[in-house]
Amino acid sequence: MGRISKMKRDLIMESNKKILNEVEGGPDLTNCDWFFIDVNYLDGKIGELHLTQQEKGFWFLEKFTNPQDLEQSIKETIEVPQANDIEVMWDDERKAIKLVGKSLLGLEAYNKVFRDNEDEYSCKLIFATDQSPSRYGITRDYQYLRFAKITLVESKKEPIGITNEVKMENGAIINLESYFVDRKLFKKEYHYIVAYDDNEIGASMHRCDKYDIEH
Repeated sequence: MGRISKMKRDLIMESNKKILNEVEGGPDLTNCDWFFIDVNYLDGKIGELHLTQQEKGFWFLEKFTNPQDLEQSIKETIEVPQANDIEVMWDDERKAIKLVGKSLLGLEAYNKVFRDNEDEYSCKLIFATDQSPSRYGITRDYQYLRFAKITLVESKKEPIGITNEVKMENGAIINLESYFVDRKLFKKEYHYIVAYDDNEIGASMHRCDKYDIEH
């Protein structure tokens, strides 16, 4: 039964790909920034999802799931934090970090897009970063969306390039530019956060501008 369901799903995906992306009259890619094809994000149905930056931190989402009627689409909006907005708090009772502040906007966006019910301790979120110049010296106005999990990394050595030291105690908060210090007798332990991208999601995200030389 599972094999038949998978075959049906594959057939639907292939059909949608051909109709939505390869024939004249498919979704217009000129007015969006990023898109995913053959995903069930947002509504649980296989289709094509477009993401358009309205202004910094605010994105418009449109999902096409009916190849026979492109006028029918699902529309949503999400608000995402910037990289320098990401903050986590140390919970001494659970011996874990949790998302706080504007980071919770990224968690809410993550849950809306992926239909999950992750909590602040999962540290999964969507956030945005500015584009860096390409090897051709080109810069773009659009931002890059990152789908990531924030993880606390332990080190015996003081982190390089991070300047702000915070005592590791209940309720203490750090961001990507700071780190916890935990004193153990006559030595220190350092804990800093890293954003690990979901490579599978990142690999399936495409620029809507098919003439972009970087993609």
